[in-house]
Amino acid sequence: MMAGPTHPSTEPFVPPSLRHPHAIAARAALLALSTIGAVEARAAEPAPLPCGLVAEPPRAVVDVVDGDTVTLDDGSTLRLLGTLPPKPPITSPEPERWPPADASKAALAALLTGASIEIAPAGHARDRYGRRRAHAFLTRDGARMWVAAHLLAEGHARYYGLAGEAPCADELLAIEDTARTRGAGLWANATYAVRSAGHTSELMRLRSTFQLVEGRIARLGRSQGRIYLNFGPDWRTDFTVGISSRLAGADAGWLSRLAALEGARVRVRGWIERRNGPYIELEAPALLEVLEPAPDRAAEERADRPRSP
Repeated sequence: MMAGPTHPSTEPFVPPSLRHPHAIAARAALLALSTIGAVEARAAEPAPLPCGLVAEPPRAVVDVVDGDTVTLDDGSTLRLLGTLPPKPPITSPEPERWPPADASKAALAALLTGASIEIAPAGHARDRYGRRRAHAFLTRDGARMWVAAHLLAEGHARYYGLAGEAPCADELLAIEDTARTRGAGLWANATYAVRSAGHTSELMRLRSTFQLVEGRIARLGRSQGRIYLNFGPDWRTDFTVGISSRLAGADAGWLSRLAALEGARVRVRGWIERRNGPYIELEAPALLEVLEPAPDRAAEERADRPRSP
């Protein structure tokens, strides 16, 4: 993520995309309580939207297309930001009958069909199909429910966002992390298990699917302005994450911090491709999470040196 809240001058700024997901769980839990309907108190005026989002005039939902897409009363189609509903495995003989996908759509339909929602754009206004892209908020009796947070908390979606859609990524990732830990919704299904970067044969079988992959970065490479995160000694066969020159150059601070990731354990999410070995093209900084920072090699070397008598 390329922007964050203002921190006291005595503390270094750490972007959400390079934080351990559990480090923000407490704050996200408080946010979830206030935004997914768990707060009982009612106020005369709804609180401001999270992350500096600004709402447009309300629109009514007339139909739910799938787990993250709805049709509005003005005839436009809205695709919710921050969520990616479950899709059937590519080996499914009947992809139209997939329980996790059905459950995701049913949850969204029960929540929004016939309801008026506030729409808060962030980043790209429309996708390549002309659908609007925005966060959605539902207000009942003065209490505002954040639709993306609700779906993630119930395990009806995984977090996903493009570059430029940074607002709220850290909060939503932490809410997803809590749902995954307790096995809510789709997280109880092995299809959506977090994969190991070392299991390259398994990753190759999952080509063209969206996956979460965890592993330790062995080396950073550069070629023609692109950055490659290599998760093994042989880039021709091991798992690799690619970062375009456009994404890498969008924020100099984030780019400099990438250089410190050799040896770090990370979680990355995206679509598996085959480029030599299994490969994910990173679409946004928030889709790379640091689980364990790189070891302090200088300190390790000092500890290994023999002491003088």
